[in-house]
Amino acid sequence: MSNHLTATTLWQMSRVGQPVPLPDGSAAVVAVTTYDLETNRATSQLHRVDSDGTATAITTSDATHPAINPAGDTVSFVRALDDDGPKQLHVMPLGGGEARALTDLPLGVAESKWLPDGSGLIAVVPLLRGFLTPYETAAELAARQDRKLSAIVTEERVYRFWRRWLASGQVHHLFHIDAATGAATDLTPGLDRLLSSEADPVGTFDISPDGSHIAITLEVALEGRPYLQFAIHT
Repeated sequence: MSNHLTATTLWQMSRVGQPVPLPDGSAAVVAVTTYDLETNRATSQLHRVDSDGTATAITTSDATHPAINPAGDTVSFVRALDDDGPKQLHVMPLGGGEARALTDLPLGVAESKWLPDGSGLIAVVPLLRGFLTPYETAAELAARQDRKLSAIVTEERVYRFWRRWLASGQVHHLFHIDAATGAATDLTPGLDRLLSSEADPVGTFDISPDGSHIAITLEVALEGRPYLQFAIHT
């Protein structure tokens, strides 16, 4: 008699993310997520899947949102620097080698895409509303820790997404991250709005083929339309 499909067996199944192909089409990198029912935690590892179907794990710790550079020799992804920290942008040679952290931002990085020339990446970086630089956001987070106050007051309509609170007043900025040095430059300084998906702002921007413009989608009401799209120079 075959086993019944239960909630437990569903959570024991691995989840395969969206594959990211190499420029020459010889392979793809994909995040595979597994769940631990005892600890109630999810862990994602990046796998390289060759054209013959051979899959090889290329990371040993939690890593998500892979992106391949135009040369096809480097993968970027986000993972935490420690167990309790936000997810930061990392790069790693696809041919083997250690991953290198590019950012150490107070609220981490949500997603990134490579510029067409491979010199850097454009990343979605959350900051606190009203504290619109990484330094200001870090100082405010430290001050909130010192207050030891757990109550949250918000006027936001969507204040929670599953297990994650959204009521901390975060906004999303686009940063240019230099691939060699990790230098971070805010391309949307002063922006006090959300990208169109506040829960997981993935896929809310794209880069023009020549790398000169970025199209982004903001959560803005304009003449009855919920979203506004516009372009900025890189």
